[in-house]
Amino acid sequence: MERIMDGNGMRRGLVAVLLLVSAATANAQKVEYVYVTKAISYLQTSATDVVVDPAPPSPGYGGPYWFWADVEGQNLESIAPPTFSGPVNPAISGWYNGGVLKYNQRDEKWRAGRPGNDFGAPTFDNLNSNFGNGTYSFSLLATGVSLSLAGDLYGNTPKFTLTGGTWSGGIYVIDVAKPLTLTTNAYAGYGTHVDDFITAWLEGGPSEVRLHSRDGGSNVVTLDVPAFTMVSGRTYRAGAAFGAISDEKAIAGLDGALAFASYNNELFFTISAVPELSTLFQSLLGTALLGGWLGRQRARSRSR
Repeated sequence: MERIMDGNGMRRGLVAVLLLVSAATANAQKVEYVYVTKAISYLQTSATDVVVDPAPPSPGYGGPYWFWADVEGQNLESIAPPTFSGPVNPAISGWYNGGVLKYNQRDEKWRAGRPGNDFGAPTFDNLNSNFGNGTYSFSLLATGVSLSLAGDLYGNTPKFTLTGGTWSGGIYVIDVAKPLTLTTNAYAGYGTHVDDFITAWLEGGPSEVRLHSRDGGSNVVTLDVPAFTMVSGRTYRAGAAFGAISDEKAIAGLDGALAFASYNNELFFTISAVPELSTLFQSLLGTALLGGWLGRQRARSRSR
């Protein structure tokens, strides 16, 4: 079962890493990233509760256990379709498309599968039965690269500690006039693999990526969101990812494009931005005063 993923949410953790690992070259045709990833999507619903994303499979959405085999870069739409191969279950040959990637116009990248959406599975066992651990090989622009996706290196699950608002009905509610702080728990495996990364982000707000080989640093990430960053009446997505990279290399034949294999745990939750309390109070008071005035006018009209 393939799935369509939201570019602002479900893949934000990985995309943020890609954007900061290497600078893009505008307007040039250039391969920048080649990667194979298995990932699990989690949903945070309270200060303590984190669950595997419970959204049921539906057309275009296979489930919260993901497989990605992608090629990203600048202006790659016109290149010959890249291909990949590896321990893929022959039973999904219809999805596999002979290993030929498809260009996804929305995401501006080459993605696995006949629909160009990569793959989502309803269970962890289903993911692994269709995509084994082992060596995945890519071929593009007359260049080959092999990556070892091995070890089931899923670490602990991300979880946020939040200040500024309160949880209600599985959503974090905050007054737009108050600052918001998002702090991840510690990624226990940070610095113990070929490479590791931590990401945290708020839709329309700040984000941070910590890549161990580049940044070192703490295994915790904090985002500070100033008051009035969010707009009253809107909902926002926020998230974090802990990623363990099992293989990483520069592709000499592609001007040093980065290739890597990783296991990711990705977390998301929803924020509801509500009106500033003083503004809300003034609005309610104004409504009450107007209602009282209208009532008095009606009473006077009846008494005449």
